Amino acid sequence: MKKIVGTIAAMALVASAAFADAGIGAWGRGIWAPIAGNGSNVTTFEAASWGPESSNIRTGITIHGDSENIGFAIDMNADGFAPGIGDTAFIWAKPWSWLYVAIGKVQDNAARGDGCFGQFGWWRQCNDGWAGSKGYGMAGEDLTFVRFGNGAGSQAKGAIVKVTPIDGLWIEAALNLGDSTLDTAENVYKNGQYGAGYDIKGIGHIRAQYIGSANAINAAFDLKAVENLTLTVGAKIGLTSGASTTVAAYASYKVAMVTIHALFNGTIATNTFGFEIAAGADVDLGNGVGVNADVRFYNTGATGDKGAVSFMAGVAKGFSNGLIGVAFEGIILSNTNDFYWSVPVRMEYWF
Repeated sequence: MKKIVGTIAAMALVASAAFADAGIGAWGRGIWAPIAGNGSNVTTFEAASWGPESSNIRTGITIHGDSENIGFAIDMNADGFAPGIGDTAFIWAKPWSWLYVAIGKVQDNAARGDGCFGQFGWWRQCNDGWAGSKGYGMAGEDLTFVRFGNGAGSQAKGAIVKVTPIDGLWIEAALNLGDSTLDTAENVYKNGQYGAGYDIKGIGHIRAQYIGSANAINAAFDLKAVENLTLTVGAKIGLTSGASTTVAAYASYKVAMVTIHALFNGTIATNTFGFEIAAGADVDLGNGVGVNADVRFYNTGATGDKGAVSFMAGVAKGFSNGLIGVAFEGIILSNTNDFYWSVPVRMEYWF
């Protein structure tokens, strides 16, 4: 009898394994500038795209397990040259096809509205610490619509619940339970993200949300009706007296071997209007070789701020699981006429 029970248990284990998948993925990027000029000295630095020049490169891995109804994912990196948890570490379950629940350090990128190109993937040279603390920011991720789990500006440590009652329609909530200042149920639910969207087949994706931690509403639309065109537009409106409103748009259009990019990100606040305008192009030369370039203008809208102009041109060789490239980048601060420049070498991998 014990042998029969053991055999059945073993068969059940094999059967469950047949419908599950576990594995390791990886992504990382590093920028090394063998030579650069910071306005007064010729220097060199190593960094992540998004960090100051004193930051460390991103070397990351993701461990995941997936089945039809339950799974997990852990994102780890060694940004400080010591292992640590990255953006996510969560367990998810789908007890029914229309219900998804995740708990842990979690985010959902499905509705996110991005506009990433050019310098955003190389060295984001307008960062404070390189071109000074000017308050200029480079737009890209969460441009038109903030991902669920990122309403407070970083990944939530809590829960995401997503319901898809009919094809194309989704309703979602993200709650942050990992912040000690949100220690009561009232505060947790008050500061959550709540939204819904509908993917109109062949037309586009419309969505809106309330971001409790910012007391703001965010709405966006992605057009999908035109072949080779990517277009996302959105607005984030603060509901508190004196709060700012952000309007943003990103478009790209592919013609043969060339992809053209354009971006606008404007913030309207009391007596100020700060904005970023950017345009760029990617050219696929074949055999994994690509050229890309962009130029951006920033202005905080503050009295007397003449803004800044940054630009880059680079070439990269891509492989099946990564790339290496080199570029020239520069940024001019109009207020002081300071010129910062770098020759970044970019290395990136994905598995």
